[in-house]
Amino acid sequence: MIRKFKTLGVAFVAVFALVAVMASAASAAKYTASSYPTTGTGTSALGNDTFTTEAGKVECAVHYEGTITGESETLTGSSTYSNCKAFGFLSATVATNGCDGTAIAPVGSGDKYTASGSLVCPAGKSIEITAGTCKVSIGGQSSVGTVTITLNTAAGDVSVQANLNSIKYTVVTDGFGCPFNGTGAKTGATYVQDAAITVDSTNGATIDIG
Repeated sequence: MIRKFKTLGVAFVAVFALVAVMASAASAAKYTASSYPTTGTGTSALGNDTFTTEAGKVECAVHYEGTITGESETLTGSSTYSNCKAFGFLSATVATNGCDGTAIAPVGSGDKYTASGSLVCPAGKSIEITAGTCKVSIGGQSSVGTVTITLNTAAGDVSVQANLNSIKYTVVTDGFGCPFNGTGAKTGATYVQDAAITVDSTNGATIDIG
């Protein structure tokens, strides 16, 4: 069974990126579009996306973009971060350096589905967060948490909420005034999106999963 929609909600990791999801009941599905390539874009307001470490929260406004070039069980999306704030008092920058978020085709039944999220980076690259004397890197990693997808058949769209709670990161620099507990590899960071984002295709195509 294939469901069609004009817009879709999205929530994805940061550090982690764009999710477009609809699924046939109780089975994994494939992402498709009415024409290829089809690109979907959306924006998230400052404070909606929150990356939390031992030092506190990093929040940014985010622009998401993902392109479907053919039928696939995995959807890849990129993100651009701006107007970032870190730890309640510092401005910050987030450089993705070519790292993209991926969403594995969801499984579920009725109106609820769950997908697994991962971060894919080019060789030798990572996401870099810089705030004052603090610098954090986040490398590629798989199965960093789940994304819950709720279908809204009446509205013709979906809402998506990320719950990513097992992210590994490295504190590269922990300078004066930086609230980390030293440099080195860390675990247990989270990335949560508090509200769904509507994403539209740039060419008017519909995006399906079936």
